[in-house]
Amino acid sequence: TMISSNCIVYALFTAALFLWIWQIKRKILQDTVRRNLIAAGLLMIFWMAIRTIKYEFLLSGWIACRYSWYLYYIPMIFIPLLMFLSVLNIGLSYDMTISRRWNLLFIPSGLLVLAVLTNDLHQQAFRFIFGLEAWDEVNIVRGPVYYAVMTWMAVLFIAMLAVAFARCSVAAQRRKIWIPAIPLVIGLVYTILVVTGSENLLLEMFLVPEMGCLLFASFMEILICLGFLPSNDYYGVLWNASSIGAGIMERDGTVRYMAARS
Repeated sequence: TMISSNCIVYALFTAALFLWIWQIKRKILQDTVRRNLIAAGLLMIFWMAIRTIKYEFLLSGWIACRYSWYLYYIPMIFIPLLMFLSVLNIGLSYDMTISRRWNLLFIPSGLLVLAVLTNDLHQQAFRFIFGLEAWDEVNIVRGPVYYAVMTWMAVLFIAMLAVAFARCSVAAQRRKIWIPAIPLVIGLVYTILVVTGSENLLLEMFLVPEMGCLLFASFMEILICLGFLPSNDYYGVLWNASSIGAGIMERDGTVRYMAARS
């Protein structure tokens, strides 16, 4: 038997996400940030697994299919929160951690997840035009819970950009804050297309889980690459921003990095 496209997509995304998790473990210096991002990566793998089960093993119209769709909102809600808690560590030394009070944000996130998972009881996230017995993902009316989830995610991402900009100590890096905003703009356009029910190539190429994993991972990776989150990479940025007359030299005498002001 031929391997289905859903299984191939799952295998490719899972391999890429495990590679990203391995990179996070290797280069992120702060323990709290590393744990948060690894948890976010594992949630993305869970998201892709649910997506594959939904499209590969469950028939459209089944109750299990509907609840697998509801389960999408666990990673959709908790991944941005884990990313936000990671960004809050920008500017802190390695032995410092953010206040535990920030963990209270798990309460509204958990309530939003609960509200989506219990949608069959109240239909405030999605109301099915033809009723539960003849439900599908097209003939729906999105309710206040759905828009609360979208608002919650938007607030967290905007807050991440604001915190990264405010706590970045290098002025040259601050001017690059528009770069991590690119995946957010793409996500906004994609969400509008989904809500309006537009038929276009983007929606055909990427389902919500694939697009979500791509945008979430790319957003964090851009922050890491730009030096907003401390890592074992990009030492050139560190030395160029340094005001001390120092550098890094290899054993053969070749200078690899040197402060721009030295």
